[in-house]
Amino acid sequence: MIKSKHRYNSVKDSIESDRNSGFKNTAYAVAELIDNSIQAGLRAKHKVSTVDLIVVSEKISVGGKNLDRISNIIVSDKAEGMNEDTLGMALSKGKSKNKSEKGFGKMGRYGFGLYMSSISQCKKTEVFTWQKDVMLKSWLDIDEIIESDDDSTEYVPVQKIEKLPEDLNNLISYKKNSVGTIVRWSKLDNSNWKTGKGLFKNLENEIGRMYRYFINDGTVKISYKHYKKIGNKFNLEEENEVRANDPLYLMTNTTCPEPWSKKAGFVEAEPEIITFNINGEKKEIKLKFAISKEAFRGIEDAGGNKPHGKHAANNVGVSIIRSGRELELNDDLVLRTEKKYNGYNRITLGVDLINNSTYKLLMANSE
Repeated sequence: MIKSKHRYNSVKDSIESDRNSGFKNTAYAVAELIDNSIQAGLRAKHKVSTVDLIVVSEKISVGGKNLDRISNIIVSDKAEGMNEDTLGMALSKGKSKNKSEKGFGKMGRYGFGLYMSSISQCKKTEVFTWQKDVMLKSWLDIDEIIESDDDSTEYVPVQKIEKLPEDLNNLISYKKNSVGTIVRWSKLDNSNWKTGKGLFKNLENEIGRMYRYFINDGTVKISYKHYKKIGNKFNLEEENEVRANDPLYLMTNTTCPEPWSKKAGFVEAEPEIITFNINGEKKEIKLKFAISKEAFRGIEDAGGNKPHGKHAANNVGVSIIRSGRELELNDDLVLRTEKKYNGYNRITLGVDLINNSTYKLLMANSE
């Protein structure tokens, strides 16, 4: 065992309260892991950052019944891997290699990091990472931490291992790559992803919306796989690539139902730039507007009840973007009449800052 110098920051007393960290849902928590993988790919100067999102379901006893439930959520990449110090820092509360960076390429810095996103969804997190011939493992087990009688669990464990666990060997397609990282969540007591059946459609719409600009320009590829575990075997139930979900309906090759998945349903209007000062620095917010085409919204035959109209109704809100990545789709900023008519006028706020000051200011002014 390699003793890490990074503490969990007295997590035994705070970890339960930290679990209520304000993530909207599991997709937003998983996005923290995807952010890390994309950031690693940009650091490694990959032309395309490839991220695998894997869910494993199996029979689990729930209220005396054996039901199909998701038991593992896995995010993996083959970007750059981590050394001992970086791995120990990754699972430390309030510490991150990305935290001191201004972003690479178009990717900014986001959110709560691996620690907070993980504990918000599950009781056990495992991280496997390797660089050439050195493979490391770290983990965070909430039950282990709470039940411990000493402060040994206050330190992030980092352990050298010879190979991946057998089940991960069966699931990860590029395990022989010279570098890579795998994050696995288990003991999923707070996840709203319950079953694998039908999960991809909702997952694709949320994840695809968050990363739509990266997916659309080809710099990010997010693959999804759903395995069903039966005994010691893993059967591949579903495999897809996440498409962009554009709430402005200006992109092509999106999740919008046919015929609008291959063509734009809206027309972009003249953007507006708002400038202001924060702490003596000049900052900008770009407001991007779009108005639906007549054929999309329907004149004689209203489009609201059609598949593309229902899709648009689920994308109503103001999309807040930072460095190409959506922070959230906020429908509190939308008029009630606009929601009723499926939002045929759209707006995106683009925020491109190193810190979160503008985002906090924006949300405070919207209340």
